[in-house]
Amino acid sequence: LQPAALSLRPSLAATLAAGAEAGALAALVSGSGPTTAFLVADESAARKVADALLASGTCRNARVAPAPAPGAHVVTASS
Repeated sequence: LQPAALSLRPSLAATLAAGAEAGALAALVSGSGPTTAFLVADESAARKVADALLASGTCRNARVAPAPAPGAHVVTASS
């Protein structure tokens, strides 16, 4: 749905760009918008991206959501 959301709300592209410029590793539009999410390396980076989004004027709210679960990893089966 991201391409459709961006075509209906072109201002979302500026939000995604602001997050990327602030160091986000990835960004996406949730559903049909206007919610966006940004993947970052750690809490410090998350706060930096949130602050940059607010300073850019492209969004009204920015929240840091903790992710206590470790990322995906490969597990090999033992014989």
